[in-house]
Amino acid sequence: MNGGEVIIINKMESENKKTIVIFSCFYEPFMSGAERFVKEVVERLSNRYRFIVITAKLCSDLPDREDTGEYKIIRIGKGNKWDKLRYIWLAPLEAKKYNPQIIHAVMESYAGLALWRAKKAVSNVKRILTLQSGDLDAKIWSKMPILWKGIHRSPDEITAISNFLADRAKRLGAKNIEVVPNGVDFTQIEPVLKIGDVKHDIVCVARLSWEKDHKNLVAAMPKILEKYSDTKLILVGDGPLREKIENQIKELKLENSVKLLGNLSHKEALCVLAKGDVSICPSLAEGLGIVFIEAQACGVPVIGTRVGGIPDVIEDGKTGILIEPSSSEQIANAIVKIFEMSSEKRKEMIELAKINARRNFSWDVSVEKIDNIYQKPKLLNILIATGIYPPEIGGPATYSKLIGEKLSQRGHKVRILTYSNQNIKDGKLVVTGVSKKLPVAIRHLAYFLQVLKLGRNSDLIYMQDSVSVGLPATLANIFLKKKLALKVVGDYAWEQAEQVPELKDKMPLLDSFYPFLNENYPLKIQILEKIQNWVARRAEKIITPSFYLKKVLINGWKINPEKIKVVYNSFDIKELGIRNKELGNKFKILSIGRLMPWKGFDTLIDIVKDIPNVDLEIIGDGPEYKNYESRIMNHELQNRIKLLGRLSHDEVIDRMQKADLFILNTAYEGLSHVILEAMACGTPIAVSRAGGNTELIGENEERGELFEYNNKEQIKEIICRTVSSTTSYTAKTKKAREFISGFNEEMTIDQLENNLQR
Repeated sequence: MNGGEVIIINKMESENKKTIVIFSCFYEPFMSGAERFVKEVVERLSNRYRFIVITAKLCSDLPDREDTGEYKIIRIGKGNKWDKLRYIWLAPLEAKKYNPQIIHAVMESYAGLALWRAKKAVSNVKRILTLQSGDLDAKIWSKMPILWKGIHRSPDEITAISNFLADRAKRLGAKNIEVVPNGVDFTQIEPVLKIGDVKHDIVCVARLSWEKDHKNLVAAMPKILEKYSDTKLILVGDGPLREKIENQIKELKLENSVKLLGNLSHKEALCVLAKGDVSICPSLAEGLGIVFIEAQACGVPVIGTRVGGIPDVIEDGKTGILIEPSSSEQIANAIVKIFEMSSEKRKEMIELAKINARRNFSWDVSVEKIDNIYQKPKLLNILIATGIYPPEIGGPATYSKLIGEKLSQRGHKVRILTYSNQNIKDGKLVVTGVSKKLPVAIRHLAYFLQVLKLGRNSDLIYMQDSVSVGLPATLANIFLKKKLALKVVGDYAWEQAEQVPELKDKMPLLDSFYPFLNENYPLKIQILEKIQNWVARRAEKIITPSFYLKKVLINGWKINPEKIKVVYNSFDIKELGIRNKELGNKFKILSIGRLMPWKGFDTLIDIVKDIPNVDLEIIGDGPEYKNYESRIMNHELQNRIKLLGRLSHDEVIDRMQKADLFILNTAYEGLSHVILEAMACGTPIAVSRAGGNTELIGENEERGELFEYNNKEQIKEIICRTVSSTTSYTAKTKKAREFISGFNEEMTIDQLENNLQR
């Protein structure tokens, strides 16, 4: 492989990586626990993702852009302290430039607010917030309840470094919360484990600020010195309270017993920590407390307070000692307790603490959890726009209810909009109705306005047809700018053209419709064709139930094949029983469908007239009902051919299970649900070579019989052969039933969910 090929491959791999923008108001060189978390994540996962870390500049000497080779750092602002506030507004705008799939904010404050703003600035992006800080409750953010709740409720997912922060987020109304603690790099700790203990040395590694409560720690020293005069307190860190602490040390005359070492490198701090006999940080607020984990890993007994996430790290009496906050007396007693601990008890506590640190607080484990969250698809806020909904009967109604329930069960937030004279409460689903009593133009305008209203908080609008809901929804989306998906189960323009009397006898099949569509067709048909085409082109994703319809969309509608996905319809095969033929009855043929000209029921009526001892049942209703009724009467076949009209689903299945042959003679079919049900019932099947029928039966007729649409001789031959020997179909019905096992609901919803989330 030459150098040029390597460059091309690397470029392709980079283009295929998911882009993740990290919001971290502070970053190198301003590093603490939260920033360490960012660094560990981006460095360990840079081979899988393209990371952009957006941080505040804060210092004019720092470069605006930096490429580490593994990820990019973008510093925004003017290089002063006000960049923290600028960050809230500038970070979302900067993130938009990189077209990310994920924005991950670390820390609830400035980054959390920036993430909230990014909800509008960067649409259709999974937003993750990592909660890190335990002291923010006492600061200005929590005194602004609207902002504080908004920060926690806005993200799609939240990770918290402790159960304390996770519980706080739940109280504020957050959802989808997972505890992912910060970790420890044990490779840095191993070298210092060889250092021996020095008795009566107390080490506190913490910033010198109010929430670390150095005041009570220093105040505890006189009591400790009364028992152990050689005790030393070593403070590692610096901060705004240094001067006050120095004054307190002087007042208590502890200059020989307390040492302030100031800021040290991480490695130097670990060395000091490992030399201690006790590690303590009497925090008043703490998100988790990495210093406790590091002390445990170093083999130093730890003391912490019962605040924030510290109890996640320390199990009182086993992996350390927990005390109440703000108590110099409890601090002194706990330190003395460890000094007086037997060597066996001390060793046991150290070993349990080491196990705890390595088992629960490894960066390997924590980063793997973050990786899993990155890989997990975004939970969507979906508006399903449909023309009909139960109790109305029809494919879009059944499908909308099914996917609404299933997607809602998977955690997606689903709203449904339909044409109905009232709002419908269907379990957990909220269904908004647009009155059918309104005049057509007003009705579509009302639907448009409802899409505008309900779509504002949606990530996706999933349209169930390309005209009656597709047109108002797509027009509304010009303003909403949401992701659009379209379900195509047929061609409305072709269906309407089929019903035009002067076109009825010369209409081509759908496959040949578009090459012949011209100005000779009625204006209404031409307008419908342009509407459904425009809606389909505006949709980012088109879902269709058959490869036949995909071919129509590509060749007829001229839609980009890249955005068309075939997802078969589904049903629960377990709900359908096996064929239950009533012995002794006449040979019975069943056909089901809307009574439309292209369904070919007139041909079946004519054929049955010529075959004795065969009955035909037709289930369905439609505009051709009267014509078929007259045809039956003219042939004097009222006793042999029954128009049953609409039946309940249970009645349909019952008739299907008792039929000897199911026939579907149609000029056009997307993917027939009723064929799948016939397969599930074990009923022999014969269908026309139209639409998606061949996909179901098989090109070689493995699962049933195929015939040309309206070919009377072929249909008659199949019926006569079946009358002679129904057992010859056993192998085909068995294969048909095996075939439909791939049409179960969960697999279908998996495919749909996967396509909608991309």
